[in-house]
Amino acid sequence: MTLFTSNSTATNYRLKIIEGPYSWSRPIQINNSGEVIMSSQENGVYSSWIWSEEKGVKYIGDGLNNNPGLNTYNINNLGQVVGWETTSTGATRPFIWSEETGMRNLNNLLGQSCGPTGINDRSQVIGGLNDGSDFIWSEVEGLKILGKLDEYNNASYYLENINNLGQVVGYIGSTDNGFIPFLWSYGSVTQLCPNFGIASDINNLGQIVGVGKIEGFAGPEFYGFLWLNGQMYNLNDIIKDENAPNPYGPIEFGFAKSINDYGDIVGTYDEGIYVLFNEDAIRNAVPEPSAMILFSVLGLPFLAKFKKRS
Repeated sequence: MTLFTSNSTATNYRLKIIEGPYSWSRPIQINNSGEVIMSSQENGVYSSWIWSEEKGVKYIGDGLNNNPGLNTYNINNLGQVVGWETTSTGATRPFIWSEETGMRNLNNLLGQSCGPTGINDRSQVIGGLNDGSDFIWSEVEGLKILGKLDEYNNASYYLENINNLGQVVGYIGSTDNGFIPFLWSYGSVTQLCPNFGIASDINNLGQIVGVGKIEGFAGPEFYGFLWLNGQMYNLNDIIKDENAPNPYGPIEFGFAKSINDYGDIVGTYDEGIYVLFNEDAIRNAVPEPSAMILFSVLGLPFLAKFKKRS
C-alpha cells in the first residue's frame, strides 16, 4: 500500500491487522520498536496487552502489579506506562510503572488526585486533575498546573499526548463546535481543522494522527487523519493499494490512535485494529528533530495559559 500526499511524495506502507484478546480491544500506542500497547475489556474488567509481530499478543497485567483491572493509557520508548488500576477494594487510582520502579501511585507523587493521559521519553506526564485543570509533571520538574488560554475563553482543553519537544496535542471542547483537534507548539495553539476531531498523538517529527470530520471527501463522515507539514490528510484518500488487492478486504481507516518516529500508524477500523508499517523507514536509525527545544524552558510560560476544564 502506498501513501500519497500533496507534495507528490510516495511512502510505501505494509498493512497488518491485529486481533485483540477480546472483542473489545483498542490500541493505545505504537513505540519505535513496532510494539503496540492495547487495552481490552471483558465483563466490565479492563486489562492491558502488548502486541509485536515476533511474539503476538501478550498479557502484561502480571508485569503491572498482577492486577487484572488495569487500563493503560500510554507508554513511552523507555517502557514507562501510565494509566489506571482497580484495587482489591474496587477503588481506582492512577499509576506510573516501569520495570525498574514497579507500580507507583501518581496521586501520591503529585500530592492530589489526577488522571494521566500521556508520557514522553523525558518522563513528563500530562493529564487532568480532579479540580478540572490540566497538568504536566515530572520528578525532575515537579508539578505544573496549566491555567487559562486567553484566546478561547469558552473552551476547555483536553490533553492527549506530548512529544519530546514538549509539543502537545489534544482536543478543544466547545459547546458551539464540539471537539476541535489542536496542536500546542512553542507558545501558540493551532486548530487542525474547523470541524469535529481529536488529535491523539504526535511524534518527535511533529507528525500528528487522530480522527476528524474532513470536508470534501466522499464516504463515511469521520476518518483517521495524518497531519503533515501543516496540512491534514484523510488516510482513506491518500493510502492506495497500487500493486495487489488488499488481503484483508476493503478497510476504512478509522481513528488513527498513535504514530511513532518511523511513521508507523496504529488505529481502529470497523472490524478491529490496523497497523500501517512504513516500509521506507530505515529501522536502525530513529529520525531525530533538528533541534531539541526543552519544554521546561520554552513551553511552560505559554502552556500555563491553558484554561481549566469546565
